[in-house]
Amino acid sequence: MHLIIAEKNIAANRIAQILAGPEKISQKKESGVSQYQFGDTATIGLRGHVVEIDFVEGYSNWRSETHPPRSLIDAGVLKRPTEPAIVKLVQKLSKKATRVTIATDFDTEGELIGKEAYELVRAVNQRVPVDRARFSAITPEEINRAFSSASELDFDLAAAGEARQIVDLIWGASLTRFISLAARRGGQIFYLLAGYKAPRLR
Repeated sequence: MHLIIAEKNIAANRIAQILAGPEKISQKKESGVSQYQFGDTATIGLRGHVVEIDFVEGYSNWRSETHPPRSLIDAGVLKRPTEPAIVKLVQKLSKKATRVTIATDFDTEGELIGKEAYELVRAVNQRVPVDRARFSAITPEEINRAFSSASELDFDLAAAGEARQIVDLIWGASLTRFISLAARRGGQIFYLLAGYKAPRLR
């Protein structure tokens, strides 16, 4: 089976219609997730990122003395599914696939989403060939050209997107926590100077 993974459901549907031509397309749903099948091909759409990065366990307590805001800069990160039903179906189809084509958007974010899909595939099927179809518009000309000249995933471009994602998480979280805690402590000082009993921090 040839599995095509698009970035969104609407793109998966349109790609199936173009590639199927006059062939009949059957739509199936599992746990609310659609797949479109024709001949020996199935297309499925993600919802953008279906996994997200998060800190490893132990960094969720904002006022932890063990992990103050500055420690987040060196904290480990991991990936968690944000759309378990989609992840499950992608991996179910990947186990049966004889070819997988990543057909996410033609930009840095699309390449990163494609890499995430690639990792989901590889987690359950180490040997299936995986290629990348790049197109600027979902038109018959662009789609047919992209699938007839599919190439490899650009892991360098995906890494650039992933680096930005990690920087956003680490610096966004550490600065937000620092400013929030500093503001609360500043509020405590204000109450004391004004002669009022400061409220307890929760």
